[in-house]
Order: sequence, then structure tokens, then C-alpha cells
Amino acid sequence: MGSSKDDDQDRKDKSPVGQAGDDVSKVLQSSDVSATHAPANPAKGSASEKPGKTVALTLGSGGARGYAHIGAIEVLVERGYDIVAISGCSMGALIGGMFGAGKMQDYKDWVTGLGQFDVLKLLCNHPLKSVHA
Repeated sequence: MGSSKDDDQDRKDKSPVGQAGDDVSKVLQSSDVSATHAPANPAKGSASEKPGKTVALTLGSGGARGYAHIGAIEVLVERGYDIVAISGCSMGALIGGMFGAGKMQDYKDWVTGLGQFDVLKLLCNHPLKSVHA
């Protein structure tokens, strides 16, 4: 079916999404927050410093891959990269969270101190074990 003249007039009266008449645009324009200009790590210093090498990471899932992520992050930091964003899935989210919280070394020390029996205890003490017993 075709559109009527009234439909065309209604479309002209409404402002398209993303223009000043849009509610979201009004909020964004009135705020002083900008994701593109916000410092990723405010504790690192002022924006007037010369920008260095930056990287954003997406870390995948899997236990062994997660431990490889620890080494990759350490190498990036050693080479002077500033990690400005991290996303991850499963073990990658855990590693990214530990790095973001500044607890990477604590986690690395804990996990490398685990023996085979400690890992088995973690697996055997699963909460669902008591449900099936």
C-alpha cells in the first residue's frame, strides 16, 4: 500500500534520530561526558602528555588461553603499550578483570602456586556435587 499525504507530513514534522530534536542528542549535548575524550586511566597523568602506544584487547575463553593472555599482557606492558580497554569472555574476562583491577600479579602468584591436588580440590568441591549425591 502507498503512503498518504498525512503520513508524509508526519514524517516531516518529526526530527530524525541523531539530530538536535532527538532526546538522546539533547542529553549528550548537555552533558560534559565524552567517551572519546575521557582518559582510560585517569591516574596515569594529564592529557597534555605526549600520547604513547595504545592498545585495546579482546581476550578469548579457555583456561590455557587465559594463562597465555597473562603473558601477552605482560609483554605489551613491558614494550610500553598503554592498555586502554579490555573485553573478554570466560577466562579472558577473568584475566582482563584482574589486570583492570591491578591484581594481575596477585592472581598470577596464586595460580602458579597451585599444585595438581589443589586444582582437583577446586573441581571436586563444586556446589552442584552435593545436589547429585
